[in-house]
Amino acid sequence: MTTRQLHLEQPYLRDFAAKVREARELTSDEQAERAHGATAAVVLDASAFYPGGGGQPSDTGRVAGLQVTAVHEDPARPGTVLHFLAGDPPRDDVEVWCEVDWARRYDLMQQHTGQHLISALALERFDAPTTGFHLGEDSATVDLAFPAAAAAVATSEPPDRLQAALDELERLVAAEVFANRPVRVHLTPPGQAPEGADPQLELRIRKRGPAPKGTGLWRVVEIAGVDLSPCGGTHVAATGEIGPVSFERWEKIRDSVRIEFACGWRALAAHGRRSRDIKRLARELSVHEREAVEQALRTLADASALRRRLSEMAETLIGYEAADLARTGDDLPGGRLVVKELPERPAADLNLLAGMVAAQRRCVALLASGGATPRLFFARAADVDLDLRPVLAAAIAEMGGRGGGTPAQVQGGGGDPAALERAMTAAARLARERLAG
Repeated sequence: MTTRQLHLEQPYLRDFAAKVREARELTSDEQAERAHGATAAVVLDASAFYPGGGGQPSDTGRVAGLQVTAVHEDPARPGTVLHFLAGDPPRDDVEVWCEVDWARRYDLMQQHTGQHLISALALERFDAPTTGFHLGEDSATVDLAFPAAAAAVATSEPPDRLQAALDELERLVAAEVFANRPVRVHLTPPGQAPEGADPQLELRIRKRGPAPKGTGLWRVVEIAGVDLSPCGGTHVAATGEIGPVSFERWEKIRDSVRIEFACGWRALAAHGRRSRDIKRLARELSVHEREAVEQALRTLADASALRRRLSEMAETLIGYEAADLARTGDDLPGGRLVVKELPERPAADLNLLAGMVAAQRRCVALLASGGATPRLFFARAADVDLDLRPVLAAAIAEMGGRGGGTPAQVQGGGGDPAALERAMTAAARLARERLAG
């Protein structure tokens, strides 16, 4: 039994009456696989709920007062639409009142029509066909194969040229929104431009092809003077309803550029977040909002330079510490042994310190830091004949954990913090035995 899909004819229909043709409870497997928390499914004789497809999510809402969690076309019965409900299903052959979640649907209509506009203008102005589209609850992306994208990826050149193209595309889209062009739907034989459409527009078909309709006809969406492309989704009636369009971010994906965009209320919400962030940043930096970003960049650059300087100073201090430790080590026939526990010392500092001790003649460093996760750093000079791997193994045998390395340098960590002292004693005992021989 097929479902009359009212959304194809009346995308602005928010509520309607329909008769239940089939109602059943879902099996546990069906609930786990695709029901999104629903426990039942119904088939209606007519439905304004969009069943998803072409990159657009399905509608939600209510049927007979029950939450509609998802809507899908039955893969085994093309043209039959399943409505997944959270609750006990209504009886067969009863008439029920249905309500589409209109705020959500209208948001998706804005994003989907905005994508058509972006794709059409990218192809016309930059010869950049659409290679992918995703419309989610919180974000929407479109993938465009800009001719310069593949070269930019291959050469890792600065993306200034690509950014300029995206800025221009964003302005072109805004101009078409302000033009408030009509958006019309046509039914036409496959591959043919519909009668009544602008004869100067070519039918734009992506490699994935049009969404299947099961009627032998293509459903083609026309943006007057701009675009003509097959699509089964829901769209606003004029480009002005798309509202503001914002390119939120972009990244290179293989030979394409993936643009995350927002239209309408989503774009306004994104602008509001950015505005609040800029105001907060300006207050923290005590500058005007127009100066906040530049001042923040200067502050970050200053902080980066300061971190480099502090790192250099810390390395110098660690060098002095390494020399002092080397002087106080146990002088054995095979080398000078330094054993030291340094509680809560950062791992990077301890690793550097062990290496600096081992950089001095005849020195062996067995260093450890305590805390919740013990860390071991053992290193030796090139002129010392000692394989540190068995020494580390002796420590790990006492406290647990894991580690590894080369004969000249090993690292370990984890295990029981309470056993760290015992582990270091075992490691030092084995090192002394081998250096004493």
